Amino acid sequence: MTESKEWFVTSSETDGKEIITRGRRFMREVKASGKYPDMIEIVWPYKGDDKGMPSADDDKFMNDVAFKLAEAEEADKTAYMVALYTGNNIFTMTFYTSDIERFAAVLNETLSCYEQLPIDIGTLEDPAWEEYSYMLEMSGMTE
Repeated sequence: MTESKEWFVTSSETDGKEIITRGRRFMREVKASGKYPDMIEIVWPYKGDDKGMPSADDDKFMNDVAFKLAEAEEADKTAYMVALYTGNNIFTMTFYTSDIERFAAVLNETLSCYEQLPIDIGTLEDPAWEEYSYMLEMSGMTE
């Protein structure tokens, strides 16, 4: 099974604030495998500027954490990060996983080197990857 390393970037607006969406393209094979039925969203509020965007330092730190987590989750194919959203004082990471408990264990191990991060984690059964498809559609992308 081959996963894509290609990402796209788009911009939209919510509540009058810009939202930057970075989405992963060409995940058709991973999606079609049926092995990753659960979506996980990690929501990280931050103190943004008057436009709701993070400082350069905060943005770099949140992205470093996101990609460190993605690397760890993807190393043993526990989960794949498919989207990042930044704006309106919220940074969101979206993953699809094969095993929520294993995902949590890898997350805890990976993030243990940091002080406690102000994140909330939610899960959603989404075996058809409807949220991913919606993100692609809203971004004008195809699978």
